[in-house]
Amino acid sequence: MLVPDSKAELLNQAEEKVKYIQKKHWSGFLTDDEKQQQSINVWAETKKVIEAEMKVLFPQENHIFNFIDS
Repeated sequence: MLVPDSKAELLNQAEEKVKYIQKKHWSGFLTDDEKQQQSINVWAETKKVIEAEMKVLFPQENHIFNFIDS
């Protein structure tokens, strides 16, 4: 399957953001719920970016495009 060239970098950036969120939690600046919600938001946004980049790699008639688009 084709994946965007930027996928690895996007995942690394998301991991760094989540590590920063965890540090804020360990320092007492975030509650458990805030840490969890912010981490979910980081991964959801990363997923959206990767999905958008993948759509341009496949024609609309392709099954994978339909899977990504749904």
